Amino acid sequence: MTYTHLNFKNKLIRYSLYFVFIILVIGLNLMLDYSIDNNCKMKEIALAYSIEGEIIAIFEDKTDHLNPKVKIQTEKGQIYNFDCGYEKSGFYDMVRIGDFLHKESNTLFLKIRRKNNESTLFWELRYDCNE
Repeated sequence: MTYTHLNFKNKLIRYSLYFVFIILVIGLNLMLDYSIDNNCKMKEIALAYSIEGEIIAIFEDKTDHLNPKVKIQTEKGQIYNFDCGYEKSGFYDMVRIGDFLHKESNTLFLKIRRKNNESTLFWELRYDCNE
């Protein structure tokens, strides 16, 4: 092998590594932008809803990438699945089946009355969104 051949091989390896690094940086940036967009969308959805009802299930949805969800039943019998996958305050880990929730639209504050009226909590939902 000649010196020119080795030099070309080294340059090829070096430029290949640069290319891989650039692709990784671009990919990571796109993933972060996607995550922030989803956080903002979920915050907008949470702000839009007004809900009052009892928690009847707390589960990881197998049909939605094991996303954590809370199933809420209103006094009229309507059932809603509240997606907690992008929520960052710890709400999913704190609530229990039988808790009664009250949330007004245009706010992220919840009033949570524990089962058997043992206590009432006030909770703020939190999303990683810069808007």
